[in-house]
Amino acid sequence: MNLTFFFTRKIIIFSLTIICLISFPLPVSAKKNHIPHKVTVVLLKMRGYMETGEILKAIKVIEDFQARQPMGMKPGDPDTKGYQHHFINFNLGNCYLRLNKPLKAAQHYKAAVHVKPDFYPAWLNLAKCYYDLERYTDAGNSFLKAFKVSEKKEPEILYYAAASFMADEKKTEALKVVNRLVSEYNNDIKLQWKKLIAQLYIICNKHFLALPYLKELSENLTGKEKKYWQELLFHEYITLNMKKEAFVHAKKLVQEDPIDPKWWKILSQIYFYNDKYEDGLAPLTICTYLKPASFQEKKFMGDLCLSLGIPIKSIDYYKDSIKEKKTIHLYERLAHAYLALYEPEKALNVLEKGLKHFPEKKLYKLKGQILLENEKYEEAMVLYEKMAKEKITPHGEAWLMAGYAAFNSDNIIKAKYNFTKASKYNKQKKRAIKALLQVNRYLESRKIKTENSEQGVKHD
Repeated sequence: MNLTFFFTRKIIIFSLTIICLISFPLPVSAKKNHIPHKVTVVLLKMRGYMETGEILKAIKVIEDFQARQPMGMKPGDPDTKGYQHHFINFNLGNCYLRLNKPLKAAQHYKAAVHVKPDFYPAWLNLAKCYYDLERYTDAGNSFLKAFKVSEKKEPEILYYAAASFMADEKKTEALKVVNRLVSEYNNDIKLQWKKLIAQLYIICNKHFLALPYLKELSENLTGKEKKYWQELLFHEYITLNMKKEAFVHAKKLVQEDPIDPKWWKILSQIYFYNDKYEDGLAPLTICTYLKPASFQEKKFMGDLCLSLGIPIKSIDYYKDSIKEKKTIHLYERLAHAYLALYEPEKALNVLEKGLKHFPEKKLYKLKGQILLENEKYEEAMVLYEKMAKEKITPHGEAWLMAGYAAFNSDNIIKAKYNFTKASKYNKQKKRAIKALLQVNRYLESRKIKTENSEQGVKHD
């Protein structure tokens, strides 16, 4: 059976906070690190402005220094005075990032790593710029580059890379990074990261791999977040056809939080999933007590009660649904519910109301059927003649049924007329001709009976 699960899949939004935004500390020995003296002076002056929050003055210090470089100089060119030194561009990038100008900052970080490809802080901050600019694949690749050149190999950088690839829907790249994170740093994986890992495995159809993470998240988180992962775990059990685990999980959810209607709904779903509709009715009913049922839920409850042979319960659900939204399905099912309770008059009344909104074949046919079954032949004849004339149903079928209704109401002239009309249509021709023969025999027998009666009077 097709089952609708009441949950919403969503991708977690990750907030990246990079720590390398302050001015890079100057080394003790500038000579050892090949930092020109003028670069050291500029950075010290810039740092003073940064510490007092005067970002624009810090930028001016560096840009005034770079303005003295030879015309046409670019990062990587011979640069004995350090105009394009990686510390210069890195700190200039930091200034622009402080001003929330990631595009401008990215240009300077790129210049820094061009001069010094193994400059870890610049790669990290470049990745943040790309992420803020929604260039997620570039961000992921920059995080990977930062991880590659770093000495500590912090697993958090791999997490950021995977999150960036996921934000760009690059599942293959994200999965590759996550697999490395899991295999090399499994003991260091934080609970927050496991959200990404679980969802990525689900998206990549690696549902069994997602299960342990879903269980851990369901047990260790709190509030609405906990409920989201509990519900997602239930869905995964269903996806994997793990019926026993799904049932145990659903029962646990109800026991832990019996006033949350969501869990009663989930419990009912597992019963329905196992074709135990009657067992599923009770928790679904409890759910509607805890939270007003939606239109679709009321309609479903009505259909379920009717199919389980509890029409008296289905009537209220159908009536409530009709108040909210009138549909041909609801009028038809409500009429069937009354018929199941042997109340044809109420069923006819429902159909009459339904036909005012939906003058369609389905409701007309059901009304005609009820009229015939309850021997209201005259009304049935009028109805079927209307259906034929207004082309509500195929002409031949409507005229044939009008003929049967007329015949049973002893309106032989109408019966003959309606059967004659029906005989003109191929599908009804055979039955109509047979009915006409029966009408003629009836007329003949009545004629003979009349003649005999008249002869008897003369003889007396």
